[in-house]
Amino acid sequence: MVFAFGAAAALFFEFLLLSKKQKTLADNVLSVWMFFIALNLFLFYVNNTEALAYKYPFLLGVNAPIPFVHGPFLFLYTQALAGNLTRWKSITFLHFIPVPLFYLANINFYLNYSTAEKIEFVEKVKAGNAGLFFSMAAVLMIASAITYLILTFFQYSRHHKNIVNNLSFNDERVNLHWLRNLLIGMSVIWLVVIIANLNIPGLNNEQVIYTTVVLFVLSIGYFGVRQGNIFTSTPVASKNKTDEQVEKRYAKSGLKEADMDSIEKELKHLMETEELFLDENITLPKLAEQIGISANNLSQVINDRFQKNFYDFINSYRIKRFKLLAKDPKKRNYTILALAYECGFNSKSSFNKYFKSATNTTPSEYFKSVVQDL
Repeated sequence: MVFAFGAAAALFFEFLLLSKKQKTLADNVLSVWMFFIALNLFLFYVNNTEALAYKYPFLLGVNAPIPFVHGPFLFLYTQALAGNLTRWKSITFLHFIPVPLFYLANINFYLNYSTAEKIEFVEKVKAGNAGLFFSMAAVLMIASAITYLILTFFQYSRHHKNIVNNLSFNDERVNLHWLRNLLIGMSVIWLVVIIANLNIPGLNNEQVIYTTVVLFVLSIGYFGVRQGNIFTSTPVASKNKTDEQVEKRYAKSGLKEADMDSIEKELKHLMETEELFLDENITLPKLAEQIGISANNLSQVINDRFQKNFYDFINSYRIKRFKLLAKDPKKRNYTILALAYECGFNSKSSFNKYFKSATNTTPSEYFKSVVQDL
């Protein structure tokens, strides 16, 4: 019964995702994934309920290759959240090629086997006696899952590097810590799959696997529905290069020293006079659009002339403003968090973390020392 509940929950989350007013590509990817998860759980329920198996024999075995889609969907969903997948491409469907290949390889089973023959064959597969093809398919399925998990972890790591190059904030809306936890959860699921394939006596392998899948559905469905868009355009990638490589890359950008001088001057004006850092949602693309240059060129100027990434560049002005406000007697009745919000920070955690890293002291310790000096 738990599997029927899991399938129903997946369909419910799919409905919520499709009902969102401002759907993102990530929402669309997750809604399609939820459909396949629901189908996977429903077919497992049918295949393991004898009465239903005899009543709907055409559904037997349909479930077998569907686990191949979960790794690619996890990877593509993470790509879409991180802004590195902006639209579906023809090549994207190659991620799912094992599924039709599996059906083609077993076309005789699906079209020509009788109900009794299908049930007998499915039981052999469950017992691990279905031959080399299914043994190899199981190994390939696990290998595929591990590969996509590794790729997704790399994508998550890349996302965190892109945050500091494109955004001035790093809170729960953008850091995707919930996704990191679910990646760990997915790793646990596939660890369970590996253990289950060891055929340990007394262990109901598929029951254990699909119970963990149901828990995963509830988690990713809940957080996925709540997750909003992070990047409105493809993020400027973070580069870990030597000085020589950076110099060569900048040489190809088309920016001359005079151009960089002009952009640097405009940046200082926007920060020191217009005080754009007070906008809690300021991003690299938004600032580049205001100046009238590309995000890549703006990133180059900030990196070269200020020796900072975008995140540090904006937040250094916010910290400077906070220090001024902390010394202002008129602000004596303000809380530390209220002052932080006034300076452009949008969360307590991101403010505390950045202040500590920038000043080597906590906001409360700094505030206390300022009050004592007055």
